Amino acid sequence: SRRAAFPPPKVPPARVGLTPALPASLRQNYEHLFKVNDKSVGGSFYLQSKVVRAKERLDEELQIQSRREQGPAHKPGT
Repeated sequence: SRRAAFPPPKVPPARVGLTPALPASLRQNYEHLFKVNDKSVGGSFYLQSKVVRAKERLDEELQIQSRREQGPAHKPGT
């Protein structure tokens, strides 16, 4: 099939308009989005919960990236 013969090109994140995330900017953006979506100021609880879940996922990705950069961890007893 044509799809198998020509796999999609790998596009670096910067090419699609994304830049590497810095923890400080993530926290700042999270706080802003959380506040503007607060139900008490006319925001959406649904969107606020999506913001929280997105931050949790980004935090997890940052931890994974940090572990990769540190290299393989030495396990005691091996």
